Amino acid sequence: MKYQEFSGRVQELIGETSARDAKRITEVILEILGGRLTRIHRKHLAAQLPGELTFPIVEDEPAQQFPLEEFYNRVASRLELNFHEAIVTSRRVIGAVVEAVSEGEIEDIVAGLPAEFAELFEREPLEKSAIDVHSLR
Repeated sequence: MKYQEFSGRVQELIGETSARDAKRITEVILEILGGRLTRIHRKHLAAQLPGELTFPIVEDEPAQQFPLEEFYNRVASRLELNFHEAIVTSRRVIGAVVEAVSEGEIEDIVAGLPAEFAELFEREPLEKSAIDVHSLR
């Protein structure tokens, strides 16, 4: 999937947001997710995403151990969202990732995470509603 197509899909799923904000939101969520993934999963995920997306792929750092709730808390903190908005936004961005990455890679990623993370990668479409991202810094 090309970057413009991916970015457009993120914008469509998130709701009314600029391309710049969609990129920032995506990068923050991928950075937090990347911190939770093993080195090999970070590398494989990055290889399948558009090159314009940048998120740290630190080869020498092991995966951090934190639960799904902490994932959402980190997203909420970094994007200045409430907890519910962080859940919805994260699931929508990861929904676009699921569409862009091979099913086998997504299955490998989910298998490498605690079971509770499976909800983040659910393939069911989420109800679309705008999230206020105008206050993002």
